[in-house]
Amino acid sequence: MLLYNDIQNCYAACVKFDCWNRLNTARQAVLIDMCFNLGIGRLKQFKKMFAALSQGDYDKAAAEMLDSVWAKQVKSRAAQLAEIMRKGEIK
Repeated sequence: MLLYNDIQNCYAACVKFDCWNRLNTARQAVLIDMCFNLGIGRLKQFKKMFAALSQGDYDKAAAEMLDSVWAKQVKSRAAQLAEIMRKGEIK
């Protein structure tokens, strides 16, 4: 129940992003995952990623994800999420 509430809180925060409705489910899941792990405050600091998402430039958004302290900290998880952002699909 606690996990469910945390995920619902992340969803509620992420739907407020301007780009949200233009993202498919896989890309929305990436933002929810990042919000869960970083918190909404730190997620909002990915300004270049959000600018790329607003333009529909998913390659650039993925690159911006990987060009961060967060990516250096979580390594393979960041690479997985960036690939989902780039391709728009979860395998």
